[in-house]
Amino acid sequence: MEVEITGLRIYPVKACGVIELEEMSFGDRGPELDRRWMVTRPDGAFLTQREHPVLARVRAALGPDHLELSV
Repeated sequence: MEVEITGLRIYPVKACGVIELEEMSFGDRGPELDRRWMVTRPDGAFLTQREHPVLARVRAALGPDHLELSV
């Protein structure tokens, strides 16, 4: 079976926007920095795009020592 990789993407914040990558690193839990954070309510319940489609507009940018979110 032949496999073609057409793009490398991570979603640092679950249910939010994607970051396109040129190269990808992997750790014990899969792609590094993929779905490592999530948006939660004060009671700890997480939010989903199904419930809150506006989350798709949230974009993440990775800095050397921080994560920046914007809409």
